[in-house]
Amino acid sequence: MINDFAGFLSQASFNAPFPERIKGYNEDEISKIEGLFDIKIAGEMKLFFQIMGRCSGGLINDSGFNIYKKNTLRVKVLGAHDFVQDLRVIERMIFIKKPFFLACENETQDYFCLTDDDGKYQVYCYDENEEEIFETGFTFGTYMMKVSEEGKRNWENLGIEPRVYETDLLEI
Repeated sequence: MINDFAGFLSQASFNAPFPERIKGYNEDEISKIEGLFDIKIAGEMKLFFQIMGRCSGGLINDSGFNIYKKNTLRVKVLGAHDFVQDLRVIERMIFIKKPFFLACENETQDYFCLTDDDGKYQVYCYDENEEEIFETGFTFGTYMMKVSEEGKRNWENLGIEPRVYETDLLEI
């Protein structure tokens, strides 16, 4: 799957509404993010962070997508800690393998991937209403391609103007 995702990322500058805004992180910055959020960044996730971790140029066109939310570093780190605590409350200790919160869809469905699962980066959904976690069948890469495709459909078919979200996970 990494080849498909790598192809998706290599085409980003052609497919993004604002390709000049695509921006990623360098190796040192990725290491700092790993330390701050207590996660492992490798494989598909690392490719994403290197190419468009700061800004996708509008390719990921979703305000619910957590990576691009404008918050202070303190809010981001505390939010990640609170999310792990929520998972512990519902007694799903297996999911405390360095989860990384990705997005909130429909206000109650929290999507996250496990970054300490032997490089699989499987995406799970925590349904706040049901207090259940289920597998989505997506990896980090396929989930990102799905979110991108949904955003593209919105601005092409529905005439919704693409938005560009940009942030820095290290910004204090």
